[in-house]
Amino acid sequence: MKEKFWVFLTVLLLIIDQFLKIMVRTLLSYQEKISLLPGFFSVTYVLNEGGAFSILNGMNILFILFSLGVIFYLLCYCFRKKTPVHIKNIFSLILAGAIGNLVDRICFQKVTDYLSFQFGTYYFPVFNFADICIVLGVFMIFILEFRRNKNEC
Repeated sequence: MKEKFWVFLTVLLLIIDQFLKIMVRTLLSYQEKISLLPGFFSVTYVLNEGGAFSILNGMNILFILFSLGVIFYLLCYCFRKKTPVHIKNIFSLILAGAIGNLVDRICFQKVTDYLSFQFGTYYFPVFNFADICIVLGVFMIFILEFRRNKNEC
């Protein structure tokens, strides 16, 4: 059971991502903002045609192809018997995020973003749950790699 937990985790995170995006698209008008913590956090419905921080706007096909490549690579890696369970579980975060944003890109040609943070007069670019999954997964891989390299010294 532990061996296939990563599959469950990927599906669960993907469902959460898609549920939240559906709720935002259903309950908010485009660019509508709901302040939850005034001056700090709001839910703001925006559509992103690019990547992180809206880089490469309008290059949807590039992001679709890149996402498919990442998803294929991670699935191949996760289905290998010798891949450690904790690595598979970390990769499930990246998989769920990549698949979640890929669904948006294929269905809507844009990614639904909604988490908006403000720090004084600076507005951090709006992002979504899938982005959080990807960033957490990549961060955890970096931490593991850093610890592994530190132990080898």
